[in-house]
Amino acid sequence: MIGMDITPEMLEIGRAKVKRLGLQDRIELRVGDAEHIDLPDNSVDGCCSAFTVRNLSDIRQGFCEMLRVVRPGGRVVCLEISHPPGRILGPLFHFYFYRLAPLFGTILGKAFEEYNYLPQSLTNFPGAPALKALMEETGWSDVRFYRLTGGIVAVHVGTKPE
Repeated sequence: MIGMDITPEMLEIGRAKVKRLGLQDRIELRVGDAEHIDLPDNSVDGCCSAFTVRNLSDIRQGFCEMLRVVRPGGRVVCLEISHPPGRILGPLFHFYFYRLAPLFGTILGKAFEEYNYLPQSLTNFPGAPALKALMEETGWSDVRFYRLTGGIVAVHVGTKPE
């Protein structure tokens, strides 16, 4: 298994965790860019990301790269914060995520930048149906999404055509 992150500091945290779990012989961690994956075509069984895609400068390019490196029949799984649907949960989430989280982050954690960045990263990020359509446009087939926690997060799954 190969894990990638663009930030060396995150990889160091990951390496410590992998070592603590005794998985250093099974998991390789390396610096990498999801928009330019340094792996050969059709070289991995699958690709997964968690809270990464919304941070890409070009989401379409990221899904194209994932498609390039995954073997035919392989899958992509993408977990992301989403825009919850509904007249009640949607506005409540918006109020919390865009107003309260940055305020609490500033007051409690003295981390205004980090907690202000989170809502900004979601502002232009496509909702679950639009992300599904984008994945299909980039070549993924049988794309589905599952809303979790009332739609606050969504898991998207797609298959590379044979």
